[in-house]
Amino acid sequence: MASRSGPKLIPLAIAIVLAVTPAPGLAQSGALDKARDAFIEGRYDDARKILTPLAEKKTDTDAKLLLAQVESETGEYARARLLVGRALARMKAAPTGAAVELRGQLEERAGEYDNAQASYAKAAEIEPARLSANVRRGQLLLSLGRLDEGKRVLDELVDALAEEYNAGRLDSDADKLFWLAIGLWRTEYYDDANDCLEETTKLAPRSIEAWNVWGELFLEKYNQADASFAFESALKVNPNSTRALVGLARVRLESGNDHQAVQEYLDRALAVNPNLPEAILIKARLHIDDEDYETAVATLKLALEINPNHLDVIALLGTAHYLADDTKRYEAARRRAFKLNPRFGGFYTTVSELAVRVHRYP
Repeated sequence: MASRSGPKLIPLAIAIVLAVTPAPGLAQSGALDKARDAFIEGRYDDARKILTPLAEKKTDTDAKLLLAQVESETGEYARARLLVGRALARMKAAPTGAAVELRGQLEERAGEYDNAQASYAKAAEIEPARLSANVRRGQLLLSLGRLDEGKRVLDELVDALAEEYNAGRLDSDADKLFWLAIGLWRTEYYDDANDCLEETTKLAPRSIEAWNVWGELFLEKYNQADASFAFESALKVNPNSTRALVGLARVRLESGNDHQAVQEYLDRALAVNPNLPEAILIKARLHIDDEDYETAVATLKLALEINPNHLDVIALLGTAHYLADDTKRYEAARRRAFKLNPRFGGFYTTVSELAVRVHRYP
């Protein structure tokens, strides 16, 4: 791994994605083990059937947390938060880091970013959630334009892990390699991040999150071919991975503007989770491409009901208003975005890129 000396630029707009992963420490026997396998493989109904009776027991916090992840992945966010709340209430003064981190993920999904940061900070104090919670906290700070804070969190973590990596102590640790890769990506060490993700997927070929993150890294670097390979690899493990399906929709949109293929992937993702802002966002983008701005606005408002502070959704909403020559609503969307992130240059690039498509060059 290359030396990490010298200043690096930080991306101004970073997508916030809820990366739902099985909670560590689950009992390795019987029903829970079967439910976890079903969850990883995208058999969500099977997982739910196994977990529901177990989660009803007051003492079974592991079942509650895994069921919460199933509900989150299928868009039942309120139900997921209720289950996490019940698990944390049962844990009382000694919560697990996984439970607190999952609460933060659900808060982030709802656009409750201050609450999410607090949950991640608390989870980071509890092993073994220190790495994952700090990475989530750091990238959330970056996405809100709090660059110095986010970089400080991620740099501290990445420097420590890079030292372990260079000493050969991460050669068989897929979990640490995965979180190191995200930290490197978010601080723009793309080549090193790519190397770590390649190693991670070799060590843990069933890690759909590693495949999906790798695909998103390739997409950011305009490498649609390798992005497609990564997302397809995730779908081999979990045919219902909404993150991979949305990723492939983005690949098709960015590589050839094949609306039919894009729509097919979106339909598959929304069949699993009808409340997925990332899929709804692309659906609205297709309406904008068709110059149907009214339908695009209505579609984006559905996404904002799920997360009223989703920066990419707000940027596309502003774009739809701009292209419809609705200056008043465009300015309202712009102010809304920059209140959340004063450094959100992605707002202007979204508007300008789509304006060029309809020859609005100025």
